[in-house]
Amino acid sequence: MRVAATWAPEIRAVIFDIDDTLYPASCGFSAHRNSGPIVGRFMCERLGFDSVEEALAVRTEYFRRYHSTLKGLTVATKEGKLPRPFVERELGEFWAENCDFSMLKPTSFAADFEELSKQKVFFTNSPRAYGLRCLDALGLQGELFAVEDVMPHCKPEAEAFHAVLRAIGREPAECLMVEDSMRNIRACHALGMRTCLVQETSANVAGEAGLLGDMAVAEDPAVDAVVGTLTKRNEQHQWQRRYCALVPQTLLYYFDNEYSESARGIIDLEYYTDVEIVAKNTIRLSTPPDIPLRSFFFRADSEEQCAAWTAALTRERYFVVADERDAYQKLQTEFQMESSATAEKVEKMRAEAEGLRSSVAASELRRQHALSTLRTLAVSMGLSGDAAASLGDAKDAVREVAHRLHYHMRRGSHLEGAIEALRDEHVKNKGGSSASRVREMDELRERLAAVRRAREREATARAALRSEKQTLKSRLDELQHRVEVAAKTRLKLETKAADLADQKKLLVREVKATRKAIARLDADDRRAGRHLRDLALLRVGLSRDGSTSTSQDSSMGDLATSSSDASSICNLDDDLPSPQIHQPRPRPKSPPPKSPRKPAGTPFVLICRRCGGTVEGPKLSTCKCLEPLI
Repeated sequence: MRVAATWAPEIRAVIFDIDDTLYPASCGFSAHRNSGPIVGRFMCERLGFDSVEEALAVRTEYFRRYHSTLKGLTVATKEGKLPRPFVERELGEFWAENCDFSMLKPTSFAADFEELSKQKVFFTNSPRAYGLRCLDALGLQGELFAVEDVMPHCKPEAEAFHAVLRAIGREPAECLMVEDSMRNIRACHALGMRTCLVQETSANVAGEAGLLGDMAVAEDPAVDAVVGTLTKRNEQHQWQRRYCALVPQTLLYYFDNEYSESARGIIDLEYYTDVEIVAKNTIRLSTPPDIPLRSFFFRADSEEQCAAWTAALTRERYFVVADERDAYQKLQTEFQMESSATAEKVEKMRAEAEGLRSSVAASELRRQHALSTLRTLAVSMGLSGDAAASLGDAKDAVREVAHRLHYHMRRGSHLEGAIEALRDEHVKNKGGSSASRVREMDELRERLAAVRRAREREATARAALRSEKQTLKSRLDELQHRVEVAAKTRLKLETKAADLADQKKLLVREVKATRKAIARLDADDRRAGRHLRDLALLRVGLSRDGSTSTSQDSSMGDLATSSSDASSICNLDDDLPSPQIHQPRPRPKSPPPKSPRKPAGTPFVLICRRCGGTVEGPKLSTCKCLEPLI
């Protein structure tokens, strides 16, 4: 079995397809359900078709169009292609009653499935009644979403997946989709879901994916990992079965078997960039000449498996993803540092804002206290209690107190004038004062003392109010200024964070483009190196497979005696035959033309690597051509 997956660190829900995913297509259950005795018989009995062949032709046409028998027959009814109207619930009931579910055996991973701590969901394009019978036969339990739950949509339409995600309350990045259909895998990958592709290794078993022409492709961008059993050659040249897993991003793990908890070895594909088939179904992983590491050999069970593993190992992104990952991690680190600094500044601003709120609350308390004091003064100056309680604003209270103080000041002036008049009259009538005049004088003095005390209280209250007003005004100006500064700072920080996010996207895009260009150049260099090596072998009289060439130039006959030694040296890397590369037999070459004799005054001659011309002159001379050096 070959499985491919894109793993995420925070997967909270696993969504499983049912048909050809939870059971192997080789068991024949899918072929049994899609055959004439099931689908054909249903369409003849319930929809009025005359022959099974005619019914299957219509069903196949709409099944390939919509990937669901139920939706296909629903659309066919609307288009008038069926003799009788199609009733959705009848299909599920017919399949649940007539399919041979004894062909399905309980899965071997049922115990592990029950221990899975993630949310388990099943999503199928088949009817609900049929899906429940399948899960019961396989011994699995979980939340089931059938095609009736997402109609008029179905897989691989994005609306169908969105309906399931909304129902389970998950985001796409939190879900892993396990499927056997490449179209569904690509749809989930485009939505941002993690994907796991399951397909049997045998090319003769296709299931419904084969009926739809939807076979798995190992090098598809939506497929990121391949697992399977290969035969590996160890250092003692012994072949042993190993369970291998090619997982993101550039590592090939191999285990003793598929149940081993730890890997027996890890191969870093960032260094093992040369992948080639050196014999029938045998893959060699080797490093470039400048990296002296030993080669690894793996033997596949079939040509299809060998081709699939070779394609997966040579995918371009495996050679550039490490640098992309490092660059992206660096950008993430920088962005996190900026985000942390911004968060600290925001926290400081929040603390300052809280302090400002506390100051405003304290100012409000002082205002209420001052208002209460003003109301008390107004009552002491003759204002009624109800009228004083109606003074809700400090300005109104100050105005009322000032008015009454002014009234008392005028009254005091009148009283002082009356006292002076009485004093003058007393002086004129000295010796003849009566007890009534004495009492009047005492009353006037008491009233005058009361007026003076009222004046003193008025002056004190005015000074206190003036001071309190000035303090509140200055505090209010300060708070307004600090709020404006905090708002401007927050706006700058948000703008900077948005700029950093845009810069991050641009840098990631540039890094990916640059790495792809570097990878293409490296591939060209490797092909050029192999070509030069083959040319060198031909010049010394050796072909790719190590045999001596019989059509060599007569001028190189003195090198033919060393061909066997060179052949043995070339075969030291491994004990396997060289790649089956058939080189055309070279034609006898005519003697090379004699190079012109260098002039007596020319001490140095070389060939330009860019334009191919000759450069003559003193040593270290360079060509002045404009061709770029590759």
